[in-house]
Amino acid sequence: TPPAESIPDFSITECVLSLDAGRYLRGEAELCVSPSNLTTYGFTLHHDYQVHAVTDRNGQALSFSRKGDFLTIETDHAQNGIVISYSGANNTFYTTRKSLFLPGYFPYYPMAGYHVFFTSDPSYQIIPCIQDTTTLFTVTLSNGGKVYANLPQTEPGVFQGTATAVSFIGG
Repeated sequence: TPPAESIPDFSITECVLSLDAGRYLRGEAELCVSPSNLTTYGFTLHHDYQVHAVTDRNGQALSFSRKGDFLTIETDHAQNGIVISYSGANNTFYTTRKSLFLPGYFPYYPMAGYHVFFTSDPSYQIIPCIQDTTTLFTVTLSNGGKVYANLPQTEPGVFQGTATAVSFIGG
């Protein structure tokens, strides 16, 4: 059975995202977590995104498992950072070379904790995935169109700032 929805026992203090937004979203998330000495870290990443690798900052593979939208990472040593490589596509929260719609309440990148963000009844309504803590984000986004974000653009294709989540819209 999948883990139950839970408030995380850690926070993401810094998130460096590299996103290639074409027909599929390809991403790499480098996460600084606090505290860094837990043995298990639980994240939410929409099930449409396949996780290809999870490592520490030194490139050492970390054990991970997926149950639907929940990603569990286990480690036996303190983490100075967790790196998650993933890719996929979603029809509602989409990316193409010319447009994209990635709201911050949708887990298109790993979010701390286990969050249920759709009702289980037939209406299948969205329950926004809202984080309680702020994170320093640095996002490099490759996309062919004009993009707007809730973070300041510091140079072409790079967005940086502190927020509870990152949203992109463009077209």
